[in-house]
Amino acid sequence: MSDERLSRSQSAICKVIGIALALAALFRSTIILAAGTAPDLLAISIHCNSQGCTIEPSPLDLLPERLRVAASAIPGVTPALEAHLRQAAVRQDFLVGQLIIDLPMIGLLASVAWGIFMLGQSRGRALGTAIPWLRRGAFFALVAVVATDFGQAVQTQALARAFEANPGFALNVNVGQVALNLMLGLVALAVIWALSAGIRAERDLAEIV
Repeated sequence: MSDERLSRSQSAICKVIGIALALAALFRSTIILAAGTAPDLLAISIHCNSQGCTIEPSPLDLLPERLRVAASAIPGVTPALEAHLRQAAVRQDFLVGQLIIDLPMIGLLASVAWGIFMLGQSRGRALGTAIPWLRRGAFFALVAVVATDFGQAVQTQALARAFEANPGFALNVNVGQVALNLMLGLVALAVIWALSAGIRAERDLAEIV
């Protein structure tokens, strides 16, 4: 039976990548927390001059480009939008949208992080242990491609209520980008299935021999 372990240097790199992805998943969790408590902090502007740098919320940057251009022409729009984001109902809707966006991403990052970390283990059949987690990550990636546009639409509707009482639900989809991302996710899933099938075949052959 062949050894599926990586070299020592490859193992160390996989562990570093796994830890980095786990930290990225943790960061996405803090974004969800911010969306429910202080959504205006999700977009900030940094201004620097000879006296130093200042960091200010930039809630207009949360809007899609089409709405941002129109809203920027309204006098006093930034304070009004900041006040709008402080409303409990708006924060709740914004949180729902962020959950739709980030939960699949967290699942993707956490699954791939653990899979790659397991791939870097120095004992056991590392690839066989890692593949189920990588397969889960591929499924989460496919969900994330579809969920992101829906989550952004929920957030846009919540923000648009600052300008009109009953804004419609607008789902803006870049069909080409979504199709490309879905294709990449399906390719990754197919590769993982192929590796899994190869490992099963190798183990069956080893048992026969």
